Order: sequence, then structure tokens, then C-alpha cells
Amino acid sequence: MKSNYRFYLTIYIPSYNRLENIKETLNTLVLQCANFSDIQIIIQDNHSDLEYRNQLLTALEKLSQYQCKVEINRNQSNIGMSANILRGFEVARSEWLWLLSDDDELSLDAVTNLREAAEKAPKDVDFVRFSSPRSNVSTELVIDSFDKFIQSSKSVDDFNSYIFISNGIYRLSEFKEQLGHGYIHCHTFVPHYMMLSNFMLNGGASMISPHVIVNYEVPAVGYNYAMVAGLGVG
Repeated sequence: MKSNYRFYLTIYIPSYNRLENIKETLNTLVLQCANFSDIQIIIQDNHSDLEYRNQLLTALEKLSQYQCKVEINRNQSNIGMSANILRGFEVARSEWLWLLSDDDELSLDAVTNLREAAEKAPKDVDFVRFSSPRSNVSTELVIDSFDKFIQSSKSVDDFNSYIFISNGIYRLSEFKEQLGHGYIHCHTFVPHYMMLSNFMLNGGASMISPHVIVNYEVPAVGYNYAMVAGLGVG
């Protein structure tokens, strides 16, 4: 862990009106992070109609001892989905950032596999995309040019693996510099992807990991990210 970072990894969860989903996700995360003191979990409530903080603190009190630090923040007003995603790049105090949807299903060893991928990443790699059942690699694949980045996004499933917010980790020292580009493209609903594409266009390097860390869950009711992001990309 670098000395100028307080944590090795921030798990940032933007949320709105999904308290029960957050409780389940937080319970899973705390169990997976039980032995790590260099992880922070930040839940960013986007001014929900529901009361998050007290209920989540009560839920945490019922869990066993854990070492990771948990923060529960609330925006003073609803700043929109994209801006709430980008806040993660502002508030995290770590070497790596994982954006995590509040309703996605984590694999059994998600945090362990994520840390392993970060630790194995070459020093010039600042973004790691993980595999999925529909878009996968058998071993680590380094993407060191914009042309290779476009080639790795050629199918719908490959492209979706990039815009799926839970499926990648960012080295904050590099991506904080891309934040302005992300805010310019908030209207697209995929500001994180716009940051990544600009990063790659300007000589950045990324990697695809064979690990699967999360499965996308389509909500039974209400909006879903795939629909909203798809409209934005369109």
C-alpha cells in the first residue's frame, strides 16, 4: 500500500431508494472484507426518500467484528445518477476504486480476486476490467493502445462489460485527472466509460482479468441501469 493513500481499496456504492438491496450488499461485503483493514466502503445515498443511515448502522451492529471502514453519506439534494457515480472519484482516499451497483450479486471471492488482480497489474496499468460469462479471457490481457481498446469492445457483450459500472477498478491517481471529462459527459449516463476512453486515447493502459467478480441483476421493478445507460449511449 502506497504511503500517500489511507486505504488500498475503496468500494463505492451509489444508491437511491434501494435500502434493502444495500443491506444485502453491505452484509456480503463486510463478510468478504472481514480480514482487510485497508479497505473502505462508502455508501452514497442520493437524497433518497428512505432513511439510510440509521437503518444501515443498526444492520452493521448486528454483524460480527470487521476491520474495514464503512461510511454512509447523503447528498443534500438528488444530483442525478451520473454525478453520484462520479462522486466516488472525489471522496475515495485509496489507491484503487471499485464502483459497485447497489443491487448486483457478488461472486463468492469477489474482493479477494479483485485485490489479486490489482496486485498483479503491471505498474503502468491503471484500469482493470473483469470477465463475465459472456465476455471473458483465459489469462490476463493487457490493452496498451486505443486501437486495442476499441478492438476489445467490438461485440455488444464486450462493450457492455466496459459500461457495467461494477465490472472494473480504477487507479485513482490517474483517474482523478479524468474527472472533468466525466462531468462533461454526465448526460451520456456512462461518464465512467467516457473517462476510460479518454484515458486510453491519451496513452493509457488497461487490463482484462479472467476473474468474474459480480453478476448483473436486472431489477424486478423500477428502472434498471442497462436500460438507462443504453438510452444514454444511443
